[in-house]
Order: sequence, then structure tokens, then C-alpha cells
Amino acid sequence: GLPEREQWLISSTLERMDGENFEKFHEKCREILKKNLPSETRVSLLFPMNLDVKDEGKIFVGLSTNENTGCGFHASAHLYPTIERSNVDFQSPHLSKWNQQLTHIIGYTSRLFYDWWIRRNKLELRVLAKFNFKETK
Repeated sequence: GLPEREQWLISSTLERMDGENFEKFHEKCREILKKNLPSETRVSLLFPMNLDVKDEGKIFVGLSTNENTGCGFHASAHLYPTIERSNVDFQSPHLSKWNQQLTHIIGYTSRLFYDWWIRRNKLELRVLAKFNFKETK
């Protein structure tokens, strides 16, 4: 078996998609951001094993935001924040599409980790408690 750890870091690099539809999307984002979208982006999830069950993980966009994961892990990705940099931008039509796709990947990756963790720990109740989703405020 694997040794016990205080935390697990899962990280993945995604490459930018190309094509006519994607180029139109990237052009609209370039108009908003005044720069190109990254050609690749990293999504990282940190699962601290000592995080109290009542604690919620944070979402980072370089700095911590007011957003939380609703679960016991932290997430970092090239998400675009609001002007105040306190929240992830889900209002701008084009940036919200980018942010929604990255948050989808964060959720999918956390589910893969959850499935692996449950198989590894054979459904221990203390492990299940770490993945209790909480209502966002």
C-alpha cells in the first residue's frame, strides 16, 4: 500500500484547443483581456488529510478568492476573476465559459480522486466525511 500522507496534490496540464470555433472564442476573450488566453493551463487540487470536516476548500486564482469548493480540498487553476479579484467571473459571457470549463475539470478530477480514495480505503466512514459537500454561501 501507499504510505499515509498529510496531503495529496493532483495536478494536470491542459493544452489549448484550436479550430475555427475556438479561434472566434479566443478572439472575443482577447478583446476582453487585452492578451491571449494561455496556450496551456494547469489545474491543481490539494487534498489536505488533516482538514476538518466542517472546513471548505478555497479556490485560488493566484490569490485566494471568496469562492469555495464546497468540499474538503483546495483548487487552483488559470481561472479569470472579477475586477475585484475576490470571485471567479461567471458573469462575462466569454470568460464565464472558460471558467465553467475549468471548474468542470476541477469537479471531474476531484471525483476521480474520490473514487480512487474510496477504493484505497475500502469505504471507511471517516474518509467519506471528507467529501461531504456543503451549501455555498
